[in-house]
Amino acid sequence: MTEDLEEALGKRIINLDKQNIFAKTSKSEIDLLVFGALVRDILKDESGIFKGQKIKWIKLTGNHIRKISLELRITESRVSGLLEQCALMEKVEELNTKEALLEIKALAVIVNQETRDINEGKIRLYVPNKVTRLAIESFLTNNGGIPDTSFNRDQLIIRLSDLILAIRPEAVDEKEFFISIAKKANDIRKDKDIENVIEAANKRSGKELFKDLSTSLLKIVAGDGGKDIGDVLFKSLTQVLNK
Repeated sequence: MTEDLEEALGKRIINLDKQNIFAKTSKSEIDLLVFGALVRDILKDESGIFKGQKIKWIKLTGNHIRKISLELRITESRVSGLLEQCALMEKVEELNTKEALLEIKALAVIVNQETRDINEGKIRLYVPNKVTRLAIESFLTNNGGIPDTSFNRDQLIIRLSDLILAIRPEAVDEKEFFISIAKKANDIRKDKDIENVIEAANKRSGKELFKDLSTSLLKIVAGDGGKDIGDVLFKSLTQVLNK
């Protein structure tokens, strides 16, 4: 650990002790500060995860967690739990729409989506970082979505309809927003048509409507083995959102 980090850690421990009755700071609180300092030291050469002297906890990937685990000789599960506590201690802000899309895209592009999920209008993410997963879950639930984490706590299944409705500007009609995304995806793919999306949009049942729209849209952007979903889908979402 560098002298700068050691000095910063010392100051944080002193500040924490000042906030409490002298000598009443718990070992777990100090351990958490030490953990945060060690993580900063372990990942000091990594790009894209720092904002000034602070770590952007949400940006840590499975590779980062594995590296921390090996360096500190603790389980990856424990690392993930400690990352969550550090984020809570530092009061990490919730994701806005743009940030949520960027995080979900970064996770989606590294996963080949399963045909079963595509047929159900869903995308599956591998999210070993609890901070990231909870931030995405919070973004979706705050906007009326219901993310599914029942299969595996490291996996997050998102209904595309939930994601699209979560990012939809309030003044824009839901059907038209879906169709505009499908049209943009069609422009990018150039080898699909959107008739099935428009047909799905004409159905009256809300639940059936958005499930069919999501499935049709995913089939447009999926490509071979679902490998194009991350690129084409999120490019379409971003372009329509930025109009």
